Amino acid sequence: YFSGPRPASEPETRALVRFLTRVEPQTVISLHQPLASVDFSVGDEALTRWLARNLRLPVANIQVSGGGTMTSWFNREYRRRTAVTVELPPSTTPEYRKRVAEVLLLHAEHRRV
Repeated sequence: YFSGPRPASEPETRALVRFLTRVEPQTVISLHQPLASVDFSVGDEALTRWLARNLRLPVANIQVSGGGTMTSWFNREYRRRTAVTVELPPSTTPEYRKRVAEVLLLHAEHRRV
């Protein structure tokens, strides 16, 4: 639960920031567990609601104590792009994991058009 002495101080966070800065993706969907919701505190509202509907999860405003998140940093840094956090349920079935993969692929295919 310790996120480091300051924002972006952990090695894995610094590596991810370098990667996202170099690649500049149009959309970032960050998957986590176990809060079972799609975070609406940052990011694109339409994408948030689409993900929630298709993943059968509620929309929630997830508050992070002690600072921001990767998605909030990305949305501040790249205003014409979007990042959304999806919190999966604490445990998932193989069928649900397959559904998550299908939803992400559907989004990726749609974004290419």
